Amino acid sequence: MTRSPLKRAARSLTLVMLLLSPSAALAAVCQTMAIPAYFEPGALWTKAGAAAGVEIMVMNPDSGVGRTSDPSYLGAVRASQAAGVLVIGYVYTSYGRRSAADILTEIDTYMAWYGVDGIFFDEVSSDARLVPYYRQFADAVHREQSLVVLNPGTYPAEDYMHIADVVLTFEGAFDAYRALRVPPWVWNHDPDKFWHLIYGVSSSARMKTVLRWAQSNNVGYMYVTNDRLNNPWDTLPSYFAAELGELAKTCQ
Repeated sequence: MTRSPLKRAARSLTLVMLLLSPSAALAAVCQTMAIPAYFEPGALWTKAGAAAGVEIMVMNPDSGVGRTSDPSYLGAVRASQAAGVLVIGYVYTSYGRRSAADILTEIDTYMAWYGVDGIFFDEVSSDARLVPYYRQFADAVHREQSLVVLNPGTYPAEDYMHIADVVLTFEGAFDAYRALRVPPWVWNHDPDKFWHLIYGVSSSARMKTVLRWAQSNNVGYMYVTNDRLNNPWDTLPSYFAAELGELAKTCQ
């Protein structure tokens, strides 16, 4: 599990700035792109996987790993990894109701078939009582020296921050993001512990505004798109290059 030298250096700068001045630390939050790549290998995947500034891509062959290994995904994963992108596999958890044995088997299958860099756990509970349920999966992935991402889609009990490398604490539309309130404990953690996904952002100007809001909320991983429901993650935003450019500015 590796992170870019640029982001590691920016993270260290943020920690220093936090000690010196909380307001200065906001300006020091380095942001990079993490993409829920819920599209098949092809032109979109190639474009995303080769783009400077993309740090994480989530593969999702069939609402999970699928029934058989797919050579096209294997090729896409290998090419993206060669470009320095961390590719992680999608696993749903049904908010704590899915069989632990099934989840552990799916983790092993992703590792065996695709050599992924980690696992993206979706439909994650925010209830502190279920932390032990999720810890067993995080421990299994960490034994592989791989990345653990949890997606409750909201701010969970803070205990979840201690078992995952990254927690996706917002997934929703532009209007909901405007009204977002973050708990005070977010400032106890590094920006690269947080990831936000915002869809329905209609213009490049609004995208830039959203990125500024996220930076003020201590969020290191971002993905903003003008795509909408039912599946806002099945393509790349029309302003993809401009978004990468804006993110890059935060790490200079």
